[in-house]
Amino acid sequence: MPAQATYTTQAKPISLNNAYKNVKGRGRVKTAEYKAWIMALQYEFKGQLKHKIEGPYKLIIRVNQHVTKADVDNLIKPISDVLVSIGATDDDRKMRGVDIEYEDREDTIIWITGYGRAA
Repeated sequence: MPAQATYTTQAKPISLNNAYKNVKGRGRVKTAEYKAWIMALQYEFKGQLKHKIEGPYKLIIRVNQHVTKADVDNLIKPISDVLVSIGATDDDRKMRGVDIEYEDREDTIIWITGYGRAA
């Protein structure tokens, strides 16, 4: 059976468009909004972390359609980066696919499905 993990949050997803800004002399840097969002999700998701998914995996993401007007594809990278930062996966380059949709729901839910066994 493939390894799986599930994460849920009530936090409003952040769009990649709002995650970085250009700063003279420094280049692209994380915005204060993105840093706060990362910290909130790290705290929330670490409490949900049961095991790490090693190797190739697929993300399935369902987003509350009422909390953001962001383009759905701009939500993938920030979510993926938070999952790597808490150790849910070891590298987002191992992601083999994403299934993301807006739904009429109260939260955002993320499933990670590995192609191997959980560590």
